[in-house]
Amino acid sequence: MSKWLYLGACALGSALFTGAQAEAAPQFCGEPTPAMAETCAVYQTYCAAYLDDPASLDRSTLREIPSGARARFAASELTQVTLGYRTTANPQVAVVYGDEYPSCELLMTGMQFSDLLIAYRDWREGEGAQFAATAPFEPVSKREMPRAYAAVFLAAPREDGRVTEITLNWNLSEAGLTRLKVSYQPEREHTRLLLGQGAN
Repeated sequence: MSKWLYLGACALGSALFTGAQAEAAPQFCGEPTPAMAETCAVYQTYCAAYLDDPASLDRSTLREIPSGARARFAASELTQVTLGYRTTANPQVAVVYGDEYPSCELLMTGMQFSDLLIAYRDWREGEGAQFAATAPFEPVSKREMPRAYAAVFLAAPREDGRVTEITLNWNLSEAGLTRLKVSYQPEREHTRLLLGQGAN
């Protein structure tokens, strides 16, 4: 191969690699912002590997979710696909694993909405900008703040044809309970419609 052909091949390979990087599917915690650093550390430790390879999870280490907790967190409808949960070094954070395509959910208590909103907006200004969202993340029931809650659903396409779905809920009446669920799902009608609108 001549010098010019070799250099041309290298340039083409570099361009293809750069293009692949540019078109890489967005991730939840690919490049964590300072405000998301702690949450992303938990996510990377307890969720990332399981979502990429569900077989990597040692299910013998999981605890069964108590019935009282299922009722309190309005999660009884999830019991058919819930494998169990793990505690973390932070007593205010637990991780729930789901067997539906799969899913991993962080349950965090004692979080102030103002802090959560800063982290969310910080993320949305970065890699989160590539996710389509159903609505702004802001509290409702503003006239009765003790009963205030906020929720948003986000989605982004994955390179394997599935969709990364993120559900974020905050509930003041449950001691500032924040539920952050990430799952890899096949494209469904509601996500198809949402993704058709583009990131917002």
